[in-house]
Amino acid sequence: MGGRAACVRWATGFGGGDEMHPRHVDVRFVGPDGVMVQKPWRTAVGELRLMEGPMVRGFPLRRGRRLAPGWWWSATTSRLVGCGSAAMRNAVMMLDQDPQVAGMVSRPVEFVWEARGRIVTHAPDLAVVEAGGGIRLVDCPGSGGPSARLVGRARVVEAWAREAGWEHQFADTVNPVVLANGRWLSVYRHPRCSVGIPAARLRGAFAQPTALGEGVLRLGDPIATLPAVYHGLWNGLLSMAWGPSFERGDPRERCASRATEAGRAVKRPAGVVEVGDRIRFDGGIHVLAGLDGPRCRLVAEEGTGVQVLLLTQVLGAQDFAVLDASRPGRSRVPVHGPLDGLDAPVREKALAWERHILEVETGHIGSRRDWPPRPGYDPAVYGLAEREAAKAAELTAAGEQVSVATVRRMRARYREQGVWGLVDGRLKRERSAFGRADPRVVTAIKQALEEQQGRSTGTLSRLRRQVGWLLEDAHGTGVVAVPPVATFNRLVRSVAEQEGLALTAAGERRRASRPVPVFTPTVATLPGELVMMDSTLLDVMVVCEDGQARRPELTMAVDVATRSVTAAVLRPKGTKAVDAAVLLAQTLVPQPMRPDWPAYLSMAASVIPYTRLVSIDARVEGAAAKPVIRPSTVVIDQGKVFVSRCFLAAAEHLGITVQPCPPASGHAKGHVERGFGAIGTLFAQYVAGYTGTHLAARGSSVEDEACWTLPQLQDLLDEWIVCGWQERRHERLRHPLMPRLTLTPNEMWAALTGIAGHVPVPLNGADWIELLPSRRCAISDEGIRFEHRTYDGPALNGHRHASTATDGKWEVHHNPYEPWRCWVRLPLGWAAIEWIHRGLVSQPFTDTTWRHIRSVVTRRTDRAGHEEHLARRLDELLRRAHTGHTDAKSSSRASTAADSAGVPGRRVGAKRTRRRKADTDMPDSPAGQLPPVDEDTCTTSNTAGSPSSAGAWNIFDAHQEAQQW
Repeated sequence: MGGRAACVRWATGFGGGDEMHPRHVDVRFVGPDGVMVQKPWRTAVGELRLMEGPMVRGFPLRRGRRLAPGWWWSATTSRLVGCGSAAMRNAVMMLDQDPQVAGMVSRPVEFVWEARGRIVTHAPDLAVVEAGGGIRLVDCPGSGGPSARLVGRARVVEAWAREAGWEHQFADTVNPVVLANGRWLSVYRHPRCSVGIPAARLRGAFAQPTALGEGVLRLGDPIATLPAVYHGLWNGLLSMAWGPSFERGDPRERCASRATEAGRAVKRPAGVVEVGDRIRFDGGIHVLAGLDGPRCRLVAEEGTGVQVLLLTQVLGAQDFAVLDASRPGRSRVPVHGPLDGLDAPVREKALAWERHILEVETGHIGSRRDWPPRPGYDPAVYGLAEREAAKAAELTAAGEQVSVATVRRMRARYREQGVWGLVDGRLKRERSAFGRADPRVVTAIKQALEEQQGRSTGTLSRLRRQVGWLLEDAHGTGVVAVPPVATFNRLVRSVAEQEGLALTAAGERRRASRPVPVFTPTVATLPGELVMMDSTLLDVMVVCEDGQARRPELTMAVDVATRSVTAAVLRPKGTKAVDAAVLLAQTLVPQPMRPDWPAYLSMAASVIPYTRLVSIDARVEGAAAKPVIRPSTVVIDQGKVFVSRCFLAAAEHLGITVQPCPPASGHAKGHVERGFGAIGTLFAQYVAGYTGTHLAARGSSVEDEACWTLPQLQDLLDEWIVCGWQERRHERLRHPLMPRLTLTPNEMWAALTGIAGHVPVPLNGADWIELLPSRRCAISDEGIRFEHRTYDGPALNGHRHASTATDGKWEVHHNPYEPWRCWVRLPLGWAAIEWIHRGLVSQPFTDTTWRHIRSVVTRRTDRAGHEEHLARRLDELLRRAHTGHTDAKSSSRASTAADSAGVPGRRVGAKRTRRRKADTDMPDSPAGQLPPVDEDTCTTSNTAGSPSSAGAWNIFDAHQEAQQW
C-alpha cells in the first residue's frame, strides 16, 4: 500500500542519556516451566523462544489516563499482544498489517546491566520476527519522541543485540491519514471476513483501478462483499493510495487528505497567505480573518458576510489571488470578539469611533464605498490633517470635547490594535480572580492547599489556622492579617478552583482519576468497532431457588456506534469470569424469538434489512429485532472478572482486542455506565421488587414484593431490550447523510450495515468449550482429579501417564455451573469426561454449592471414601433446597418461589401467603447450614430434566447453536 511508507522513523544513533556502555549484560526471560530466568546475553540468546514466552514485566497502570494497558488481537499470530500506550497500540497495528512481519510479542526479554554502581534494566516494548528470519527489538515512545534516558538505554540494547544479528529501532510515527484508514481496516483483519469470496474473484473485480463502490457491486451484495474487500485492503491483496501523497482517486478523499496536512502545516504558511491579507475569491474581495486547522474564515469587504471554508478550496479557486498582504503590526481583520464582554454603551462608543476613523482615512463611512464622501472628508480634495481637524470640529460641535491630537491618537490605536484599541483603557483592565485579596494571603492559601494534598480531609477552620501560621513564619507576627471567616472561605474556594487543587480527599481522588485534557468524546463509526462491557447490581429483588430474595447482577455489552445492547445477562451476585467470556459469544449470536413474543418483535418486521441478511447468515431467520454485532475491540474495567485469564483466552479465541480502563474511571466507558442508568429508569422501576437507586429510596417491604425468579426476569429483560431499548430514538444517533434525523439503535445499525457489511460468526461446541476456564491436570490410573472431584471415562484409556508436555499434564476445561463434567483436549480433539459420582446427585449443582459442602463436611476416611460422602451430602442438601425444607427463613421463600414461578404476571406489591415450615433440620445437617448469600448457585427453574441439559446454564448453549449450522 502506498500509505505504509508515509512515516518518520526516530533515529537511534543520537546521543543523550547517562547510561555507560557495559562490558557485561544479562537477560531475563520466562523459561518453558514458567520460571523467571536470568542468564548472560551471549549464553541465553540461543535459548530464547520469543514467540512462546510471556511478558517478563507488565506495563505500569497510571491514573488520569484515558485508557490503561491492554491487548491487541494480532491477525499475524492469532494471539493477544500487550500494549502499554496508545503509541504502542498504533505501532502494533501497523506491524500487524506489514506482510514482512511473521510474528510479534510484547516484552519477552529484559536486559540487565550495571552502570555507575547501580543496576539498570530495560525491556524493549516489542520483539518482531520478520518473514526472512530476522529479529527486531522495538521501543514505542510517545508523540514527543524518546527521552534522553530511553535513548541511552536503547543504545546499550542496540549494541548488544547487534552481536546476535538482531536490530533495534524506535517505532515509526505514522501519518494521521494512514493511521485513521488503518484503524478502519483493522476491524476487518480477522480471516473470517474473507470467507465466501475467493481471492481470484476479488482480484478480478479490481483488476483495473476501480472505484470502491463499483468494484463491490461487481462482487455482489455490498453487505456480504464489503468485509472481504476491506480484508483484502488490510492484507495487501488489494491496494489503494490511502496516504496524504496520492494524486488520483476520489476528489473528496483527496481534499480530506490535503486538509489533514493543512491542519498541521498551514496554520501560518510562509509566502502564501497570512491572517489579515486581502484576497480575491469567488468573484469578490475578502479578508482572511483566521485559520483553524484545515478551515479558514473569510470576511467580505462588501457587506458583513462571513464564510467558513476549507483552505484547500480557497487556495484552489481559479480566481484566487493575494491583493494586499498584511504588514507586521497592522491587522486588517475586524476584531469584534473582545467587545462582547463589555457593556453595550462602551461597545457602541468603540464602534462609533471606528466609523469616524475610517471616514478620516478613506472618506467613506464603514464599508459602503459606493456613497460619495461627505464635504470635508474627500481624500482627493482635503489632506489628512484637514480631515482630522474636520472630524475634531464635528465631534466637538456634537457635544463631545475632542481635539485633533485625540483623533490622531485614536487613529494610531486603531492601526495597532483594531477596534479593541478604541476602548477606554480603564475599562479593559483585567480583574483578578481573587478580587482585592492580599497576594501574600493568596500565596499562603495556595501553599497550605498543596501541603494538605494526600492527607485526610479537615475543616476550613484548620486550614485558616495553617494559613495564619504560614503568614507569621514568612512575614512576622501581626504583619499580614488573615481575612474574616466568610471572606477566607470564599477566597479558598477561588484559589482551589483557579489552581486546580482539591479541598477534600474525595475530590482529590476524583481529580486524579480524570483523564488528562483535552477531553474528546469516544467516537466509533462501525458496528463492533468499540463495545463496552461492565457489571452492576440491578435495582430489583428476585427470588432465588433457595427462597431468598436478592438483587441479581447485570452484565451488559453496549456497542458505541449504534448504542445497541448486544448482550445482557442476569446472574446471582458475584459474576464469574466464564459469565463475561460467554457474554462475548452471545454478542455474535442472534436473539431467538420466544414463543410468546408478538410477531412485530421479529427481525423480519423491523427496519433491519432482514432479507439481505438471511441470504448471508441463516441464523437470523426467526430471530428477534436486535443487531448481531461482531466486536472488534472490547472496553472493560479493572474488575478481576474481565482481566482474568479465562476472559482473555475467550477474547483471543474469538479474535477480539481487549482494552481496559484505568481504575476509578467510569467516564472511559460512559456508554455502558449511562446504559445502566437508563435500564434503571426505563425498566427496573416498573418491575415488582424494585429497590430504588439508593437505600433512602427503598421501601419497607421490598422483599415481600419480589415475585420473579431469575430466569423469568431474564426473559422480561430480553423482551424489553428488543421492544423498548432497540426501538427508542437516541439523541446521539444521527443518520450519516441526514444529521438532523435522530435514529433508533436498530435504524442506526441498518444504516451502518450498508457501509460496514456483515460477517456471520458461527460457533460450534468446540468454541463453547474454548470459552470455559482451563487448568492443567494429570491423567492418572484413577482419572482426572481436581477440586476433590474425580473424572474418569473410557476416552482416557491410552492417555494415562502419557502426556508429552513438559509438565506431564493435559489441558482440561470445566464449567463452574456444570461441575459434573469436564473436557480434556486429547490428540484427536475434545473429550467429555463425567464425574464418577454423578449418579449419586439427583439435581444440578454449581461449584459454589460444592465448595460449601466441602467446608461443612469433616473428612473421616480416605480420599475416595470422602469424595463419595461429599456427593451423598450434596444430594441431601439439593433435595432439601429443592423442596424448600432448609431453615426458617429460606423455607417460606422456597415455597413462595415455587408458587409464584408459574405466575409471571403477578401484580406489583401483591402479598403472598407464607407457608409454615414442614419439618426441622438437625443442627449438624448441611442443609441447615445453607449459606445466606449463595452467589453462584441460582439455576433455572427447569432443572428437572437431564443433568446434562443446559438448564443449569441459561446464558448460551453452543451445542444448540452448532445444530443450527
